Amino acid sequence: GIVGAGVAGLMAAEELKELGYADVVVFEAGHRVGGKVCSIPRPEMQRRAMEGGTVFFVPSPCWTRALVRAGVGGDVVSLPPLRVADVSTGKTYDPLHAPSPHSTWQRLREVGRAKSLVGRARRGLGPAIGPDVPAEHAQPMGAYLAAQNLEFVREVLLPVAAGAQLGPLAGTVPAVYALRLLAMLDRVGSWRQWTCRMPQLVCAHQEPWEALAARHDVRLGARVVSVERGRTIQVRTRDGRETPVDRLFWAAPPSDLLSAVDLDEEERAVFSSVRTVARATMLCRVRGLPRGVCWAPTYGADGVPDAHPA
Repeated sequence: GIVGAGVAGLMAAEELKELGYADVVVFEAGHRVGGKVCSIPRPEMQRRAMEGGTVFFVPSPCWTRALVRAGVGGDVVSLPPLRVADVSTGKTYDPLHAPSPHSTWQRLREVGRAKSLVGRARRGLGPAIGPDVPAEHAQPMGAYLAAQNLEFVREVLLPVAAGAQLGPLAGTVPAVYALRLLAMLDRVGSWRQWTCRMPQLVCAHQEPWEALAARHDVRLGARVVSVERGRTIQVRTRDGRETPVDRLFWAAPPSDLLSAVDLDEEERAVFSSVRTVARATMLCRVRGLPRGVCWAPTYGADGVPDAHPA
């Protein structure tokens, strides 16, 4: 059994199927698959969809195999060139030409040092994030960049990250997550990194996950309300249905796990320590901006605030 039909849950189902497990069921509380991948149909657009979740694609062997299994083409296009629109001043700029007192030489030197730090972090990070994360990587990304004297990188990275829906990096998200993301972007090549023209799947991003879900027993609207552990595991969903499973993978928010499973004190302490950031996507029509540009709206150096002005 797998709880959650997002990216993690569906990839777990795929890997189990490849290992020969024939009887796998995926419980999904919502009425669609894909989790944070959310393509909003827009038939009038060339892509026929607006991405309300992930906006770019990073190639990897695991994901490429999944695309082949799903029978979905892995063709990619480049996102349009990125420009930042500072709502507080009304000015727009290329990220690497952000308003800054730093000279061109200082900017290039900081970017080089930042890439070196990302490389060192990539080699030092293990396969999982645990209590052995260095203290400097546990602090918020904004504080980490300031401690490394990377003020120009901070001025560039934080607004772009906020505009790209990557969350409030400045004061909330630990540096280790941002370093992992930047290390992962090494796969897309220096030209894409420097120009911020990330690869995007030609198809809507949710389409591959829907195709993968069709290969499995995915039960939509099956919110798990209780899990009883014994010789077998009894999974009860909101509709009153009970399903016995031998093993259960939890690929859903930890808060749901805390309410559904009778955890002992040690287990509850572990899962209670997992932090999540709630997010929502607002879709609106903006007139007057040139076409063929990927706009990242921001409010000052630290990115998007918790509450947008009306």
